[in-house]
Amino acid sequence: MLLRPCTKPKVSVFIPLWISLVCALAAPPADATTTTTTPIQHLVVIFQENVSFDHYFATYPFAANNSPFEPVFTAPAGTPSVNGLSGSLLSHNPNSVQPFRLSRAEAVTCDQDHGYLHEQQAFNSGLMDKFVEFAGTTKPSCDIDNRGKGIVMGYYDGNTVTALWNYAQHFAMSDNSFSTTFGPSTPGALNLISGQTNGANISNGGSATGNVANGSVIGDPRPSSDFDDCTITTATQIKMSGTHVGDLLNAHSITWGWFQGGFRPTSPNGATPAVCGSTHTGLAGSSKDYIPHHAPFQYYPQSANQHHLPPTSVSMIGSTDQAKHQYDLSDFFAALSAGNLPAVSYLKAAAYQDGHAGYSDPLDEQAFLVDTINTIMLSPFWSSTAIIIAYDDSDGWYDHVMGPIINQSSDIANDGLTGTGACGNGHRTVSGPLRLWPASAASRHLALRESQFRGPQRHRSVLHLAIYRGQIGASDASATTRPTISLARSCPCSISLRASRARFCCSIRPLELPPARSKAPPSKRSPEPVRRVRAGSNFT
Repeated sequence: MLLRPCTKPKVSVFIPLWISLVCALAAPPADATTTTTTPIQHLVVIFQENVSFDHYFATYPFAANNSPFEPVFTAPAGTPSVNGLSGSLLSHNPNSVQPFRLSRAEAVTCDQDHGYLHEQQAFNSGLMDKFVEFAGTTKPSCDIDNRGKGIVMGYYDGNTVTALWNYAQHFAMSDNSFSTTFGPSTPGALNLISGQTNGANISNGGSATGNVANGSVIGDPRPSSDFDDCTITTATQIKMSGTHVGDLLNAHSITWGWFQGGFRPTSPNGATPAVCGSTHTGLAGSSKDYIPHHAPFQYYPQSANQHHLPPTSVSMIGSTDQAKHQYDLSDFFAALSAGNLPAVSYLKAAAYQDGHAGYSDPLDEQAFLVDTINTIMLSPFWSSTAIIIAYDDSDGWYDHVMGPIINQSSDIANDGLTGTGACGNGHRTVSGPLRLWPASAASRHLALRESQFRGPQRHRSVLHLAIYRGQIGASDASATTRPTISLARSCPCSISLRASRARFCCSIRPLELPPARSKAPPSKRSPEPVRRVRAGSNFT
């Protein structure tokens, strides 16, 4: 999702992440004094949980608009379509259950099976027809309309994920972005920061089955208790070796940080071991805010903040001190307010707002996204900041697109995509950058010179950008090379690339989550909270 001011009428955009980002990379503020190789001085990656592309955008841009208790979503005429669900994929789907719409009142669902092997088996050699059998899960406490395992075929539309559909209307996103591999949260998080999952060593005698295969992480082992006081002591624990993006940023004196909800200990006076006991209650119930296996830097000795120590001061946020660049989410907003925003920031919501089915939901998730993005938009840093929203994995939710097979594998126990010998990208997930430049300064942009990023994007694509932010070279096996870019054309931009629609303009106003048209009847799934910052008539 790409935010820019407009000097022309607004149109919608759906283009690959890197194509959409090229305009963001080059339109500098007129008074910029940056020493970066592009006008982007600050990169913010909001890393959410467990959503496939079809689960949120299956029927975009068409919402049902069939309930007085849900906000209306109507896309302007001419809105480009996406590679979603339509025609026979909705009415004669090869899966044993047909895809179906989940309403706003059904925001709370069961967590689906997103195991490394089971997701591959759901893909069934690319036929994409075994999701109910291998990825669907249910239990009485979260079953909806007795759908059982068939719930995995459910999707939301703009009457529920209204904020995200509005962002798509006014900014940019990719319908061609995949998890780098199959499996749950930890492989996605590790790929985000290191471009791989190899280098895992079990540290507490736990079982490798379903967690580590041939030294690579395929499940959700927790960080070692030597690295994280708040880890799960009864789970398999690992230590990771190798280099991650934080090492490269440190080597070039670029400020950065990972900011996660619940990271700040609730134990008093810096007592050790730290206790991460903060909780919140959302529509799905009460949950602890901090989830250790969602904190990828805590797996590495060079960046693990074992006792969850705070930064020595707000002015040191982003720099190296006792916090080791690992912070509570509140520290991000403190740095933003103090005028000390790091060059690269990774944000992870508290569990109840991270979007993960089972303990979070799309309504609480959107409240976090809108509040966070609005706060950045209203700060002095907005004119030099790029924001990317990405997801770690799909949760197993149905998606009809299979990613390309890019690696060979010979693991009989864990190869289930086409049998032994192939290992592909994982599920398609929601991904997109958000960006704005002052209209007076929108004078030029960067376009891709090569076809390097015209294909599918992955978690490594975000890693590319973090590396490129400081023009950092990648010499070790765990990192990636810099993207190739060159100056071209003028903004507002119009890029013609095969299979890409890339002409766009966008809004500059903070987004307001729309209320329902009338009060809904009492339900444990209460209406979406409204976050009023500054209403924009263009958001309906």
